[in-house]
Amino acid sequence: SSLPPPEAPSTCSLSDEIDREMEQMRRLSLPSTHKVVSARHRPSIVDTAEACGLLDLAPADLVCETNKHAGGFLYYHCVLSSAFHSNGSATVFLAKFDANTNLESLDSTKIPAKVFEEVTFPQTELALAVLGLLLYRSEVYGKRVLCLLRATVPNDEDFSASLEPLKKAATKVRVLHHVQFASPKEKKENARLNVNAGMRLRVMLCQTRSTENEPPRKVVYEAKSIVDPSW
Repeated sequence: SSLPPPEAPSTCSLSDEIDREMEQMRRLSLPSTHKVVSARHRPSIVDTAEACGLLDLAPADLVCETNKHAGGFLYYHCVLSSAFHSNGSATVFLAKFDANTNLESLDSTKIPAKVFEEVTFPQTELALAVLGLLLYRSEVYGKRVLCLLRATVPNDEDFSASLEPLKKAATKVRVLHHVQFASPKEKKENARLNVNAGMRLRVMLCQTRSTENEPPRKVVYEAKSIVDPSW
C-alpha cells in the first residue's frame, strides 16, 4: 500500500522556522568576539523596527537618488521616525544603515509626557522630526536622511508651510532630507509572514541598539524655537 502524503507544515511552525533561520544568519554575520546577549527584558529588534516604521518600508525605499558616477544609486544613511504612545509620551527613532543598506544601529529617545506639557511642545510627527534632527545632529550631520511620517495626512492646504520648520532644522545640521509617508500596515494574524522579507532580514543584522530615557531640555527648547518662532 502507498504511504500517505506528508503533512504540510503549519503556518505557525513555518513562522518559527523563519525566525530560527534569520537568527542563525544574524549570529553567523557577527564577529567572533561579539557575544549575543539575551534581551528578553526589552522588545526584540523586529518589534522595535515595526514600532518605528522600518517594516512599513521596502528596500527600494532606501534609494535616495540615482547617480551614474556613484555606481547607479545613492542610498539614505538614516531613517528618522517617531511613535506616540497611549500614556501621552512618544519615542523618536534613528535607524542608521551601512553601505550595503543593512541596519547598522537603531537608536531611540523617549519623550515623556511631561516634556509636551511643561514645554508645550507640539505633539505632531513633524515637530518630533525637528527634535530628532537636533537630538542626533552629530550622527546625521552631512548625511542623507529619510524622515518617515506615518500618522500625518499630506493633503492639508497648509501642509507645505508646515514643512518649513523641518527644512530649517535640516539646514541647521546640514543634512539632505526627504519626507516619505508610510501608513502602518494593517496587522494580520500571521504578521511575521506578511512583512517584506528583504527589509526584515536587513533589520535582523542590526548589532547596536541604544535608548535614552529623556531628551536634554536645551535641545527641546531649541526645537521648540524652530517649530514655533513666536515662542
